[in-house]
Amino acid sequence: MDSESIWYVYPWGGFAVTRDAYINHEKGIHARVAAMIVQKARELEESYEVRIYLKYGKKAEIPATNMMPLVSLQIKKRRHGYRGGQG
Repeated sequence: MDSESIWYVYPWGGFAVTRDAYINHEKGIHARVAAMIVQKARELEESYEVRIYLKYGKKAEIPATNMMPLVSLQIKKRRHGYRGGQG
């Protein structure tokens, strides 16, 4: 996966990092894959005290720790969205 980081620094001292991600799985992000993403996002949020969000196309940004909105994004193979976070 080739990606480039983009850093945003907020006036209150926080920052955000975004990265593009490409989905190569034939079925895109379906329920089983979404469950794994949610589990890993929760682990990372707890370990690093950050918030992780996902966005796909022009749809709204959603928390990566919430499975139903993640599945509802209907992310397909080889389309690109981004993953980001705030810390």
